[in-house]
Amino acid sequence: MLDVLFDGVSIMAAAILYVTDLTIMRTFYERCFGMSAVDSGQDGFCVLASRDWELSLVCVPAASAATFAITDPPERREAVSVKLAFEVASIDGLQAVVTGVGGQFDPRDTAWEFRGCRLLDCLDPEGNAVQLREPLLAV
Repeated sequence: MLDVLFDGVSIMAAAILYVTDLTIMRTFYERCFGMSAVDSGQDGFCVLASRDWELSLVCVPAASAATFAITDPPERREAVSVKLAFEVASIDGLQAVVTGVGGQFDPRDTAWEFRGCRLLDCLDPEGNAVQLREPLLAV
C-alpha cells in the first residue's frame, strides 16, 4: 500500500509518466492541474502531488528518447495502455492554460457525457492523451 503524505494527508494512488522534457512536462501538470512538486532530483525525475494522488515524471534515457520525435504541435500517442484523467472545474476555462504551456485540445464536438461528467481529451506537450472530467451540475 502506498503511504506517502502530502500536506499531512495520505496519498493512496500514484502514476509514473516517462517524459523527454522534464521542465516542460512539469510545468504542464503543475499549471493545468494544480499539482505541486514534492520531490525532484538531479537524476532526471520530479514527483508532483495533489491531495488525491501523485504523479512521478521520469526522463527516459537519451538512447530511448532518440527513437521517437516530439512534434509541434504534438501528435497523439496511440500505442499506450494508460490514460491519465483529471477532474477540472471547467474544461472551457482550462483551454488557455493547456495551450499556453504547449498542450492542445481535441475538437469540442468530440466531448461526451458519462457518469455525471462532461469529458474531453487534451494532449500534453509530448502527445500523451489526458482526459478532462468536468462534473455536470445536477438539475
